[in-house]
Order: sequence, then structure tokens, then C-alpha cells
Amino acid sequence: KRARAVRDEIDAEGIAVREAQRHSQRYFRVFRRSDGMINGDFLLAPESGGAEVLETFQAITSPRRGGPRFVDPVEQERAQRILDDERTPEQQQADGFVELLRLGVAADPRNLCGVRKPAVRVLTTTMPEGTGFGRIEGHPDPVSGHTVDRFICEAGILPIRFDHDGQVLNVGREQRLFTTVQRIALAARDG
Repeated sequence: KRARAVRDEIDAEGIAVREAQRHSQRYFRVFRRSDGMINGDFLLAPESGGAEVLETFQAITSPRRGGPRFVDPVEQERAQRILDDERTPEQQQADGFVELLRLGVAADPRNLCGVRKPAVRVLTTTMPEGTGFGRIEGHPDPVSGHTVDRFICEAGILPIRFDHDGQVLNVGREQRLFTTVQRIALAARDG
């Protein structure tokens, strides 16, 4: 540590070079494993978002990871909920990561994802509420009827319902607004 501190004192211009080198090494990889689980790996320099990521995920599980104990009653209540949560800190952080992605896309989808908001396609056959099963497109294993119902209720999920003969019954929708084509047709019709 002392050697690095001395190097930084002697070579102040080199700090920016080393910072640029760390920044150029950043990556985020995500892939599907053979069992269908999604796996990821990333490397971030502290000044290129890494410090924010670390602080965010520590806050998600604090005080479980030895974080501060709060005097404010609202913060005490939040801290107690985290301590009482049966999920491991790693599971809490995984759920927090997914929620951060959902919030980010919902807040500014065009900035993050371009003109089309990401939508998960859930393929199902006709079934009463909570029964049967469905499949997430591209995923080998089925999901329960309850999971299908939950997906359909959440934003960004595109349900596609089939009858038992494989005919499409309902393609669902990503949002409850007119599509681009419908908007053009309405504009042409209504002037």
C-alpha cells in the first residue's frame, strides 16, 4: 500500500493512465447454463461504476453484513425486516439486482434499451387460473401456472396463449397503449 502511495505521489500524471487502463478492462458477461439458469460475471473499475455497485449491494443487505444499526425508527424497521428475511445475503442481492434492472428499464427504457422495451415471452396453453404450466421462450424447463399468472401481471412480460392444438389464442401486449401501426391508422382515420 505504501509503495502505491509513493508511486502516486511521484507519478501524479500516471494516475489518469492507470485509471484509463482499469476502465478499458471493464466487462459484463451473461449467459444461460445448460440447466437453464442464467449466470453472469463482471469486472468494474471503482471509478467506472464499481464503487456504486459495491455500495448499492452492501446497502441492500445492510445491516445483515455488519452494517450500521440505525436510531431512526423507520430505518430500524427496515433493518429488522432485512435481518428477519429468510433469504441469504446473496439471494437478497440477486433479487435486488433484478429489481434494479426492472426499475431502470421502467424509468427510462429508450435510454437503456433503444426504441423497444425488453419483453419476456411466456408461452402457455389455455388453463384456469393457477393451473397447468407454461414456458419462458428460449428456456428448456416449464414454469408453474402460478408463475405464469405472476408474469402476466408484471410489466414487460408478453404472454402468448395457445390452445391444446398449438393455435395462438392471445399474443398479449407489452403495454396498454396503441401500437405504432394502430397509432398511424388512427391518425390517418381521424386526421
